[in-house]
Amino acid sequence: MIMDPMIYIIIALVAGAAIAVPIALYLNKQKMVQAQSTAQQILQSAEKEADALKREKLVEAKDASLQIIQNAEKESRDKLRDVREVERNLQTRELKLENKLDLLDRKGQDLERTEQKLVSDRKVLDAKKAQYEKVLEEENRKLEEIAGMSSENAKQILMENMIESARMDAASKAKQIREEAVLNANKDAKKIVIAAIQ
Repeated sequence: MIMDPMIYIIIALVAGAAIAVPIALYLNKQKMVQAQSTAQQILQSAEKEADALKREKLVEAKDASLQIIQNAEKESRDKLRDVREVERNLQTRELKLENKLDLLDRKGQDLERTEQKLVSDRKVLDAKKAQYEKVLEEENRKLEEIAGMSSENAKQILMENMIESARMDAASKAKQIREEAVLNANKDAKKIVIAAIQ
């Protein structure tokens, strides 16, 4: 009995399919395994890159933090140095001011003593002036009484009165000079105070 060629073809196709399907399944499985392996490698590589990037960013963050700390410490040292410089300058100015105040105090005491001396001298001068004026009045009265005295005696008495009057004028001028000296000293003291405050 001779079989129909179509049967052979069908049998061949079935046999081929029976062989091809397992092969196809195997190849597909291999592709899946390979794809999973590739995906795993990509994932591991990504994780490594992420770790490396993380470490790099961490190092950068630490460096930035360290730089900030160093800058802050430098700024703090600079400010502290400036503050100490200001303190030294203030101490120097304070010492100079104290010295000027001491000098001013001494000058003030000297001025006070000078003023007291001037007041005392003025009282003495005023007393002497009153005394001299009284004497002159008395002398003038006597001159009027003895108008008949000799010419020489009259000249002598007049000369003495003129000399006494000149002395009084000189004493008054000396008093004026001393008072002006006190005023000038007070002005100098005020200038010292202003210079000390500035």
